[in-house]
Amino acid sequence: MKLYINKCRQFLIRSASMLLLVFAIVLISCERDEIAIVDPILIDNDCDTLNVSYSITVKSLLDDCISCHNNSSMYGGVNLEDFDNIKSNKVKISNRILSRSHHFTGSDCERIKIQAWINQGSQNN
Repeated sequence: MKLYINKCRQFLIRSASMLLLVFAIVLISCERDEIAIVDPILIDNDCDTLNVSYSITVKSLLDDCISCHNNSSMYGGVNLEDFDNIKSNKVKISNRILSRSHHFTGSDCERIKIQAWINQGSQNN
């Protein structure tokens, strides 16, 4: 009986240790994105954020930005020349464009569309 109790105790200790290890791994692996405090943008009911795509919407809105944000100059450490670079810089794009602390000349609707694309998973569509 004593042997059975010791085995049960060892099993519980191992199980608790494994559970704690899994919890620690999950907690450590969480991604930490910068959070920007932004000015509120009034929602325009005519601004379609459901049909936002990279190829049709986002790329054309960010094309003007390439003159400063390219492989050569990378102003602010941001390169916007292709999809992979845009996706990897989506947090910076969101923070700068939505906070209006940048030279982005787009309308509120265009800002909202870029944020909607980011919120929808930044797909290459």
